[in-house]
Amino acid sequence: MPIELRNTLDKQVLYRKEFTGQEFNQPVLSERSFQMKLPFADMQMAQWQFDGIQILFNNWHYNRPASISLESDHDLVNLQFNLKGEIQLQSGNSSGMIAIAGNQHNLLYSNGMTGVLAGNVNQDYSAFVVQFNREAFLRIAVNAGEILERFAENVAVKKAAVLSPSYMPIDLRLQQAIQSILNCRYAPGIKKIFLYSKVLEILALQADAFGRTLLRKQTTLKTDYDKERIHFAREYLLQNIESPPGLPELARIAGINEFKLKHGFRELFDTSVFNYLAEKRLELACNYLQDSNMSIADIAHSLGYSSVQHFSMAFKKKFGYPPKAAR
Repeated sequence: MPIELRNTLDKQVLYRKEFTGQEFNQPVLSERSFQMKLPFADMQMAQWQFDGIQILFNNWHYNRPASISLESDHDLVNLQFNLKGEIQLQSGNSSGMIAIAGNQHNLLYSNGMTGVLAGNVNQDYSAFVVQFNREAFLRIAVNAGEILERFAENVAVKKAAVLSPSYMPIDLRLQQAIQSILNCRYAPGIKKIFLYSKVLEILALQADAFGRTLLRKQTTLKTDYDKERIHFAREYLLQNIESPPGLPELARIAGINEFKLKHGFRELFDTSVFNYLAEKRLELACNYLQDSNMSIADIAHSLGYSSVQHFSMAFKKKFGYPPKAAR
């Protein structure tokens, strides 16, 4: 059966691709990207395939309200990361739809999947997905620890499974691993090795995230509104990263108190607001060094560092080499 995307209003087929699962069994890395301009949205997709693994990134920008359905019957393990927006998914063996909000992730297995993606005017939806065929996942899961081995027992007998009963927040380490894949510039041979290492890292981080949720309970964020405000604060920081507000001002802008901002941010992203901002600033600095003609001094100044020396020390501590080596 092909993968299909349909407009749920008029049942028009928007995208259809025959897919057997053998396409990403080839030992040579295959990658492609494409765009679609629809009456109600613009869509971009990137795809990488090799050795029983497929990596997908898609981004939708809606020009008007719309609802899209997707359907497949493929026997795959999915590492699902909703970066922005919400999607409703239903596995081939389950009875109801599960809503996955922005900045949430989970590990799923089924022999089929249906979903609904709805958007409003000027709304964005983006997702990052890693897919394994059964054989590739079962190879990796051997002696991979109790969490993944227990999940693999279901995969081995073709029983639908979800790693976590509640979807988990995408923390800073997962965000960085995903971005490293999306921004990878290596040549194809080296790139395949890099992508494989990052796929394993992401799977390990997912298992670790689930293990940590079993050990701790959320105590600060008790409502969906509180969580939404923390996500808003994070997005505001990213949009104003070159001149970010202090904690009191950010709490005021987000509409929550400073205590809830500090402790709720750590609950969702497993890091402090200050550390999150510092990490993202350094990632942006690395992009500037590679993609612009800005001087190191200008980059340091634009990102709020007190001196070039302070910037260089922070950069080397994170990446293992000085800023000039990134060019």
